[in-house]
Amino acid sequence: MNFETLPGGKRIKLTSEHAEPTPFGVLVVPKGFETDGASIPFWAWPIVGPPIGGPHLRAAVVHDYLCSMAKRDNDYGERVLADAIFFMILYRTPGITRWKRSLMYGAVRTWGRLTYKRVKP
Repeated sequence: MNFETLPGGKRIKLTSEHAEPTPFGVLVVPKGFETDGASIPFWAWPIVGPPIGGPHLRAAVVHDYLCSMAKRDNDYGERVLADAIFFMILYRTPGITRWKRSLMYGAVRTWGRLTYKRVKP
């Protein structure tokens, strides 16, 4: 995954598209997509790692992209699918233990339920 760190150091921007194989086909995150990486509180960095960098970054970028599409479409089902794909990418990423994978997946599911707001038609 190729990216540049944006001014301030808290966000990145993809400098080329990223293709991620999934059971549903190849998912393409477009060049220019911006993200804050994994939404990890500062106090958890020693346990999980920083938001930008580390083996979980690829999963976080794909998850953020899918969540942005779900929000655009106002589709909670797409958000749930984004969380599942996040877990699948973590599962097949070397260097991420089962407990860390489970902790990160639990965090995105919980945060998603608490923060997702449907737009009324």
